[in-house]
Amino acid sequence: MHGANFYDYDKKLIDFSSNINVFNMNERLFSIIREDFDHVNVYPDIKAREAIDNVATYLACDASNIILGNGSIEIIDKAIHRASRVVIFDPSFYEYELRASVYKKELIRIKYKDFKINFDELNILKKGDLLILTNPNNPNGRLLKKEELIKAQKICKEHGATLLLDEAFIEFTLHDYDSIKLFKDEDVIIVRAMTKTFALPGVRFGFAYAPKDFKDYYDELSLAWSIGFIQNEAAKLLVGSEEYLSQTKKYYHEERARLKNLYKDFKNFEMIDSDANFYLIKLKKHNDEEMYKIMLEKGILIRRMQGYKNIGKNYVRLAIRTREENDYLIEKLREIEN
Repeated sequence: MHGANFYDYDKKLIDFSSNINVFNMNERLFSIIREDFDHVNVYPDIKAREAIDNVATYLACDASNIILGNGSIEIIDKAIHRASRVVIFDPSFYEYELRASVYKKELIRIKYKDFKINFDELNILKKGDLLILTNPNNPNGRLLKKEELIKAQKICKEHGATLLLDEAFIEFTLHDYDSIKLFKDEDVIIVRAMTKTFALPGVRFGFAYAPKDFKDYYDELSLAWSIGFIQNEAAKLLVGSEEYLSQTKKYYHEERARLKNLYKDFKNFEMIDSDANFYLIKLKKHNDEEMYKIMLEKGILIRRMQGYKNIGKNYVRLAIRTREENDYLIEKLREIEN
């Protein structure tokens, strides 16, 4: 149901299934940890105040609105726990469905139309509902326009529903708005993480900008010392990361355009437009399971549509990796095409 399942195989694979930044700040993190390592035998601050302050600085918002989680999924989990019903657009991240099932919440699916929101469908919202929008969406990578977000939030407000924006991949896009400034005083939860952008999936550090009522609810349910030494150290990377983020945005913007141009030569593989660090390809000859097996034989791990609903079996998702690795992928696709 997720990418990065290379643990299932005993051979070396290039992982195009998980969407992690090709850049990282590992050396700086190691230096920070080494410098503070004497603190590892001391209980961390139960309120994680330093980490919260660093996140607030990064997001340019008030620290009183910040919540932290063991990955962004912990925050999403508790938002689903609080909701009366959960409303999602398909296809989207499988964990929303899974967490709703765990808490026996009614899950309402609305199908994207050409990967775009059909706003008329949102009239089914009721008071207490949670509408989750992935921005940019997973698996196709489309970034919502500012006008779309404002319209979705307005409908939520009219119906007494809460809007949750899962923005795990937002820093890979050339977005022209700041969701936090846009919805500063509204019932909107804006979730992000260090997993993708900072290439730290092993650290499990998520954070969110949240309205006071949800923050109070979240804090009441949270376990003591849920943010440990490593997460607190990782949060220090957020401050002063502007150059790193600029490098990330520039690379992925240029590489998306380069790949789009390369895919024009294919008859059996169509690259779907994306704003993120991953994209879908539409398969004209094979289904996703067949393509998965073919690529495994060539030493490449890709993401099938297993777990995604209302998308069919003629798509696979691919991460944008280094230019050299992307060229290797294109070379293997040419072999299949020919």
